[in-house]
Amino acid sequence: MVRGYPASARFQMLHLLVTKSFAEQHGIKALEDLKAKKAPLRMAVNRRGNLDFRLSEYAMQELGIGLKDIESWGGQIIHAASGEQAKLMANRRIDMINIALSVRHRAIQEAANAVELVAFGLTEAHAKAVAEKVGGQVCPITKKDYEYLVADALSVCQGGLIAAHASLPDEIAYDLAKAVHTQIDKYKAAHRVFQQSITPEKLVESAAAPYHPGALKYYREAGLVK
Repeated sequence: MVRGYPASARFQMLHLLVTKSFAEQHGIKALEDLKAKKAPLRMAVNRRGNLDFRLSEYAMQELGIGLKDIESWGGQIIHAASGEQAKLMANRRIDMINIALSVRHRAIQEAANAVELVAFGLTEAHAKAVAEKVGGQVCPITKKDYEYLVADALSVCQGGLIAAHASLPDEIAYDLAKAVHTQIDKYKAAHRVFQQSITPEKLVESAAAPYHPGALKYYREAGLVK
C-alpha cells in the first residue's frame, strides 16, 4: 500500500455524542452509565457493512453493550450516514451519534447548533482494544476540540490507505508515493484537516497493511525511512 493520510490526522475519529437532555434525564455521566442505567437509547451508527459501523459496534462492545442490548432496553439502533445523523439529532429523533468523522466536522457542528450535546471519550484500555480490532490508532480528543466534552480523553482514529494488489508494478507504487510527497501542498489543500496535520513524516506512519516495495523505495530515496 501507499499511505493516503495518517491516523494522526484525525480525519476519521470516533465521536460519541449524546444529547444533554438525555444524559441528564437518565443520569449518564460516563458511557458506562448507559449499561448500568439500561437507558432506552436511540443511537445512530453508520450503515451496515462498512468499517465505520464496525468501529461503532466495537466501541460499544468494549463498554459491555451489544446493539441488541440497547434494543432490549427499549432503545433503537438507526443506521444512517453522517449528514443524516446530524439531521436526526437536530430533529430530536436520536439521542446519540456514534460515528467516525473528522474533528469538528460540519455534521457535528450542525448537530451541536441544534441541540446541547455532551461528548465522551474512551479509556486507554478501551481505545487500545478497539484500535487493534479496526487497524486504527489511539488518538486524543480534548476540550479544545469540543467544549462540551466531559473531559480530555482518548478516541480511535483510522488512516487512509491507497491499497493495491501485491502484483502492482514497483514503478507505479513508486510514482504514487512520489506524487503525494512532491505535491504535498496540493494534497493538503484537499481538506482542512490535512492542512493542519499532514507532513512528509506523517506519510510514512505505520499502518495496518505493509508498504509496497515500490513505495518504500521512494521513501528511502527521499530520506523519509531508513
